[in-house]
Amino acid sequence: MLGSGVFWAVAIFAAVALSIGFGVAAAGKTSVSRQIVLLKDTVRREAVQCYALEGSYPQDLAYLKDRYGLRYDADRYVVHYKFLGGNLLPEISVFYLED
Repeated sequence: MLGSGVFWAVAIFAAVALSIGFGVAAAGKTSVSRQIVLLKDTVRREAVQCYALEGSYPQDLAYLKDRYGLRYDADRYVVHYKFLGGNLLPEISVFYLED
């Protein structure tokens, strides 16, 4: 009888541990998704600020980095910035590089 009690205790412990592990993994993915959205919004906001101050959107990310202080972790994120014209909002995409 003692053996089955130990079995159930170990089984419940394993189930709880797995649940916590899956929860942490899901929270990490949500955090990364949120960071992607924040970075994309930041790039867009800086491009719009440039348009408002200078009258045209910047042609590349380097301009935003040099003149508007845009910073992000290039080892973790790839920012695709496609210039469409001085008066058109550029296409902006952000991708996360998994470890």
